[in-house]
Amino acid sequence: MYCLAEVEVAALYPRIREVALNRGYQGYFKITNYTFWIEIDPEDCRFMVHYRFHS
Repeated sequence: MYCLAEVEVAALYPRIREVALNRGYQGYFKITNYTFWIEIDPEDCRFMVHYRFHS
């Protein structure tokens, strides 16, 4: 069973290989050349995007 967020992300970003959302209101997206993840703070309604580039 797919979550709506997973379907939307897969449709908008076809290069994404894997979308795994956990219960902590965090999304993790694995891209072909690099990795980024999004942390969402439900109390403050803000999010941060982190990038980690492969060397």
